[in-house]
Amino acid sequence: MGRFYCPGDQKVYIDLAFYGTLKNRLGAPGDFAQASVIAHEVGHHVHNLLGITEKTEQMRQRVTPAQYNALQRAGGGAAVPDSFTHGSSVQRQRWFNTGL
Repeated sequence: MGRFYCPGDQKVYIDLAFYGTLKNRLGAPGDFAQASVIAHEVGHHVHNLLGITEKTEQMRQRVTPAQYNALQRAGGGAAVPDSFTHGSSVQRQRWFNTGL
């Protein structure tokens, strides 16, 4: 599975073999890469605590998958709604800059 946050028990799960994947297949070795994985999953926990996860799910249920994924684009410019669960690249960049 790699890594994920479980809102049911409010825990982060990390398959340590995923760090090997980061290093060997994704070219991201080292402590910073590992810490960013942990920080990402803890971010899901923070969203859950703040109620953002629930609000997002409520919104998702009110719109069609096409509407929900309108800004999300995969390589090649085609939208692949099932592969995007973390916002569009524009949204992710905006929130990264906000956090920075």
